[in-house]
Amino acid sequence: MSRRGVVLLAVMLVAAGMWPAIGATTPSGTPGISPSTQVTSVTADVLTEPMPVKASDGQYHVAYELLITNVRPGEIDMNTVEVRDASSHDVLLRLAGADLATRLNPVGTSRAAAGADTRIASSKTSIVWLDVTAPTRESIPATI
Repeated sequence: MSRRGVVLLAVMLVAAGMWPAIGATTPSGTPGISPSTQVTSVTADVLTEPMPVKASDGQYHVAYELLITNVRPGEIDMNTVEVRDASSHDVLLRLAGADLATRLNPVGTSRAAAGADTRIASSKTSIVWLDVTAPTRESIPATI
């Protein structure tokens, strides 16, 4: 399972708004960002390459941390995170509402202190704790 594939998909799947580039007023023909360019409100990264492990419940688990950073000037409210098979686009894990809130916490804040909040303040990073399960190792997609 490739780290790049996980990060790329994570960035695509984080449910947050889009906003136009701020201050991108370059004269015609001058290199720079066009005022009509849309950029994402968040960036996402995976710290390690996720590896499937057979657990005591008989299932294979691919557990990993997804770091989400809010790069926009205002607060964002995460409402859904999905992990998908990169080939088939099947949803392997979907977190929303209370399920997402219990697996999301701001860096530097304990899980207990984070409560049920799914908001990420401007220029702050939160961790989404992911655990994708499958009955066999072969049923885990090569890239998610």
